[in-house]
Amino acid sequence: MATSDAAPVEPPQAQGLSPARGRRTGHWLLVAAVAGSMLLLALLIGAGTWAWRSDAALTRLAPWVPGLSVSGQQGRPTGGPFSVQRLQWQGAGLRVVVEGLAWDDAQWSWRPHADGWVGVRLEQARALRVQVLNAPDPQARTPSDAPTSLQWGLELQAPGMRIARFELDQQAPITGLIADVHLGAASGAEHRVEALALRREGLAVNGRAVIGTRDGLPVQATLNLAAATPATPASASADTGAQPAADAAPSAPAWRAEVQVTGPLQRLLVDARMTQDAMPGPGPGAAAAARADVQATLAPFAAWPLLALVANAERLDLSTLSPGLPQTALSGRALLSDPQATQGMKDPLVLDIQLQNAEPGPWDANRLPLRSLQVLLQGRPAEPETLVFDRFVADLAGTRPAGRIEGKGRLHKGSLALELALTDVSPEQLATTAPPMRLGGTLVVAVDGLPSAPAPSPAGAPAPQPAAPRTLQARVQVDLTGRLARANTPPLRLQTLASVTLPPDGTLSASLRELRASAGPADGSGGQVTGEARFERNAAGDWRLQSSGAVARLDPGPWWPAARLARGGQSLNARWQADLTRLAGAAAPAAGTAASTSASLWSQLRGSASLVMAESRFANLVWRGDASLQASAAALQARADLRAGPNRFLLDGQLPHARGRAAAVPTGTLDIQAPTLAALAP
Repeated sequence: MATSDAAPVEPPQAQGLSPARGRRTGHWLLVAAVAGSMLLLALLIGAGTWAWRSDAALTRLAPWVPGLSVSGQQGRPTGGPFSVQRLQWQGAGLRVVVEGLAWDDAQWSWRPHADGWVGVRLEQARALRVQVLNAPDPQARTPSDAPTSLQWGLELQAPGMRIARFELDQQAPITGLIADVHLGAASGAEHRVEALALRREGLAVNGRAVIGTRDGLPVQATLNLAAATPATPASASADTGAQPAADAAPSAPAWRAEVQVTGPLQRLLVDARMTQDAMPGPGPGAAAAARADVQATLAPFAAWPLLALVANAERLDLSTLSPGLPQTALSGRALLSDPQATQGMKDPLVLDIQLQNAEPGPWDANRLPLRSLQVLLQGRPAEPETLVFDRFVADLAGTRPAGRIEGKGRLHKGSLALELALTDVSPEQLATTAPPMRLGGTLVVAVDGLPSAPAPSPAGAPAPQPAAPRTLQARVQVDLTGRLARANTPPLRLQTLASVTLPPDGTLSASLRELRASAGPADGSGGQVTGEARFERNAAGDWRLQSSGAVARLDPGPWWPAARLARGGQSLNARWQADLTRLAGAAAPAAGTAASTSASLWSQLRGSASLVMAESRFANLVWRGDASLQASAAALQARADLRAGPNRFLLDGQLPHARGRAAAVPTGTLDIQAPTLAALAP
C-alpha cells in the first residue's frame, strides 16, 4: 500500500485586526473625537450666544458668578435698550449695589487692540443709585505696595455716563455725577475720565483725570471746585429730592479752587489754589479778598502718606467751605519740608503751623474764639505710629483777649498723652452763656485705642494683618483754679477725674470720679461740692445713670445773678442720690398723640432719685426739705416737701404711663402755703 507524505497543517490564525486595519480604525476614532468636540463646542457657543442674546442673559449668568445677583432685567445686553432694576455683587470684603442700571445701546467688539480682549461702548449709560460698602475681612492681608499695572484686557467707553446718587460707606453722598469714561483708551495705555461733574455737601466739582496703565502709572488730573449754587426748579433732581433754595444768601462770599495732580501714582504732586470773593460790607476788612494755596507731595499707598507740604492762607473764611464751620479770617502758613525735596524714610519730618485769626469771636455766635495758633509736630515716615507734639500754643479771644492754652504731647501706637496748661482763660469770651471769670490750671489727657498706622514692612515680607478693633478709652484729669470777674468773690477750684470707654460692640461707659469744687479759702471753710457719676449704655440702647453727691456751705450768689443779695450770708446744704435707667425697648405712646413726644421718655424710665436739703439760708429765709422720684413700669411717683421760712410746698402725685392712643391723666395732691412769697423775689 503506497503511502504519501501528508502536508503539515498550519494552526489557525488568531482572531484580530491586521496592523493596517488597526491604524485605519484609530484614525476614525480620532476624527470622531475631534468632530464630537467641535460639535460640543459649537453647541456650547450656540447656547452661550443664545443665553447672552436673550432677554434674561444676566439672570442666567448670575448663578455662575460668585456673589452676583441680578433682578428686573429688561432687554438684551448685546444691543438695544437694556435695564436692570437691581444688581449686587459681594466679595473680598466689598459689597456693590447698583439700582436702576440702564443704557440705550451697547456695541461689543473682539480684540479692540493688542492688549485688549473685548471692548464695549455703552450709549447713555446711567444708574439711579450706586452704593459701595466696605466690610474688611479680618483674615485678609492688607496690601502694602501700589499696583504696578492697570491693564485689564477690557476697553470700556461710556460717554455721558450719569449716576444720580453715589454712596461710599457712611460718607456724605455724591449726587448728579456725570462723566465721559474711557477705560483702556490709547490702545490700552491709559484710562480717561473727561467732562467730570458732581456735587457733594454744597460742593460743586468738575474736571478731568487720566492715569496710565503701566510704566509707573502716571497721573494727570485737574479739578475745579466751587460752592454749589442752589438748584432751580428746572434743574432740581427728582432722584435726590433736592429742592431749590427760595432765596440765595447774597452776603455769602463765593469761592473757587483749582487742584492739579501730577506724577506717578506712588508719589503724587498736588498743587491747589483757592480764592474767595470779598465780603461786601462797610468794615475795613470787608473789601479784602481771601486766598489760599497748597503744594504737597503724597504717597497714597505708604503708611505715612504726606511727605511734604507748603500751605499759605490769607483771610480764609471757613464758613464758606461748609455750613457747620465758624466764620473766620485765617492767615498763616503750614510747612512740612519742601515739596520738591526727596525725603528718606528715616529722615525726621517737622510740621510747623502758624495761624492768625483776624476776626475771632464766641463759638455760639458762629465764630472761632481763637486769635492765633502755633503747632510744631514731629515724626518719621519709618515710624508712622509715633508723633511728637513739641509745641502747642493757642491764644484765645472773643470780643477781647481770652487767655492762652499751651501744651505738649505724644502719640505712640494708638496711645495719646497730652498735657495742657490754661492761663487766664475767660469762658465768657468763648461762649456768651458762660459766667465771667478767669481760669488757670492743668488738663492731663490720656487716650488709648486710637487707630495706628503700622510700620512699613521690609522688602519682600508679607503685609501685616489688619489689627482687630480696639476699645477706645479716654481719661481726663482736671485741676483748675479761678475767680469770678466781680469784686469780693471767693477763689474757686475744680478737681475731677473723668473717663470714657467705647468698646467695639457699640456699648459705652463714662464716669466722673472725685469731683470736688470749692469756693473760698484753701482750708475748706468755704462752700464745697463733691460728687461722682457713672453713665452706661448697652448694645440694645438702654442706658443707666448713677450719681451721688453733696453741697455744703455753698453761696449761690456769685453764680446766680438773681441770688446776689446783700441781706446777710447765704449757705446751701444738700445731698442727692440717683439711679435711673432708660429702657430703649419699653412701650411708648402711639405716635401722633399730643403727649407722645414728652411722655415717651417718662414711660421708658425706671429707677429712683432723691434730694434732701438740710438747713440752709437763702433769700434771708431758712430752707429745708426733701424730694423723691420713683419710676416703675406702671407710673411715675413724685413726692416733695419743701419749706422756705413760713412758706411750704407739698406734692404727692402719680403719672401713669400712657397706653395706646389714650392720654395719661396725673393724679395726686398739691398744697402751696405762701404767706411771705414776696421774700423770694430777687
